[in-house]
Amino acid sequence: MSVSFALLGHPANYDHLDHLLRQLRPDLTPEHTGTSPEGVAQLFELVPSYAEKATLNVAPNVNGKLIVCTFLPDRLTTPKQFATAHHKTRDACQLARELGAKIAGLGGFTSITMAGKLNTLSAELDIALTSGGSLTSALALAQIDSLLEKLRLKIKDQTVAILGASGEIGSACMNALAPRAQKVIAIARNKNKLDSIVRDLRNTFASTDPNDAYQADIIIAATSSAQPLLRQTDLKRGGIVCDIGYPKTMVEGKSRRPDVLVFGGGLAESPLTFDLHLDTGLPSPRLMYGCFTETIALALSNRFENFSDGESPITVERMEEILALAYSHGFKPAPLYRGRELIAEENLEAYCVIRDA
Repeated sequence: MSVSFALLGHPANYDHLDHLLRQLRPDLTPEHTGTSPEGVAQLFELVPSYAEKATLNVAPNVNGKLIVCTFLPDRLTTPKQFATAHHKTRDACQLARELGAKIAGLGGFTSITMAGKLNTLSAELDIALTSGGSLTSALALAQIDSLLEKLRLKIKDQTVAILGASGEIGSACMNALAPRAQKVIAIARNKNKLDSIVRDLRNTFASTDPNDAYQADIIIAATSSAQPLLRQTDLKRGGIVCDIGYPKTMVEGKSRRPDVLVFGGGLAESPLTFDLHLDTGLPSPRLMYGCFTETIALALSNRFENFSDGESPITVERMEEILALAYSHGFKPAPLYRGRELIAEENLEAYCVIRDA
């Protein structure tokens, strides 16, 4: 069966992989195979990228497949491992083309493994490719604006820290917020690249120390780190964290502080329920990652183009365009979830009471 789009993803970490195996192939879990978790991870990495059996039917003549790239982000610690993941992503794009897809969305680390080569690969394979960064950024900012409105706060009074500020999503958020926020702390590992990005932005300061984020009222985590960088224990009272990272950038622990707000950012609420018969890591079947939503919105609009190519800077106008396109197809910014728990109005009220005490 030919499809019109494909979505490329991978497990967030070993725990996610273990959960998927227990859900889909319990015969491959450590208990049944006698293999250690390390051995299971190695076996998983030997499997070629593959398409899930389930088909995502979103409209007449518009359907897609989820393609699993068989690597784990936290195991990409050497150039050889990263190169292997790069080839798995490339093979997944080739598989998408063979399935008939006209566009593929690269989720999570799949876009990172391409290292700015999406346009080259797109031309080579004759398939549109998008990282989904434009819509992911737009959705995260829309979620933040909606939250601040409910909390009766104004962005012009807030200090915002952006982790991963030199990346595609981080820089997009930074460019959008620099004219609006009281102060922006741009944090990234590459100091030279970061300095060049923030040079012409007002009230924006560069840093290479992730701990500087704890000074901020609002933290946007949009890193390419496979390991958590933030701890809720170090957040300032009343702090807000929009965690866009996949895997997550925030370590919360078992006991959650009620005087801070942490939520998954860059997510969309879909007008449809997609049953992939596996755990996507999201708390509701109506939720979808922004990168995948961008791909589907473009397919529904018959726009098979490299909308977010990981190379060209994402402008505010570009974010507004793709957000409007997503709205036109019934998608909207997702409600706020802290892990798998919906942040309800009473949670916000309790947070305000504690914050202002």
